[in-house]
Amino acid sequence: MIRLTFPFKNIRSYLKQVLYLYLVSIILGGALYFLNIQLSYKNSGVIFFHNGLSINFIVLILASPIIIIWYVKEAREHKNIYQNIYTVKVVVDKCEYLLKGYLDTGNHLKDPYKRRSVLLVEKGLIPIGEEEMIYVPYASLNHQGVVKCRKVEKIEIEGKVFTDILIGYSKEKFKIEDIDCIIPAIVKEDMND
Repeated sequence: MIRLTFPFKNIRSYLKQVLYLYLVSIILGGALYFLNIQLSYKNSGVIFFHNGLSINFIVLILASPIIIIWYVKEAREHKNIYQNIYTVKVVVDKCEYLLKGYLDTGNHLKDPYKRRSVLLVEKGLIPIGEEEMIYVPYASLNHQGVVKCRKVEKIEIEGKVFTDILIGYSKEKFKIEDIDCIIPAIVKEDMND
């Protein structure tokens, strides 16, 4: 079921999804079996007989709306996330790097000198040259700081080439699975043209 439902990304992710499937199946199946035996069946000596509505039916009627609402909410959230994922090609010092990027419409980070947008990349994916570093200040909800950035030859996203974007090195890993970089909001405007 997992192989048909989700695209294969890596073995770790696949095994984690299979583990969740088995855990949920065992827990839900065991809980329903316990409730069914305890509440639906009556015994007369060693003979068990079913009297009235099955607890499975009652639980199904009560839980179905909750499960459907939760599923629709999660499906919308996943669609929103995966709709904004693009393949990004970064050319630095005549070397090409293929990254998976998330288009963050809230990323309006620009360098204060030439007003160039910043593509945030996980540290370690693209080599840092200290001699060509540009320091860009940022302010987020919880804190302020400085991002180390550098100029690149070009960045290509969905066939569009950008030459006036810096890459900045993020100190933390991104929370979205399998994402290497955060694409600035200005790219969306240019891609729609």
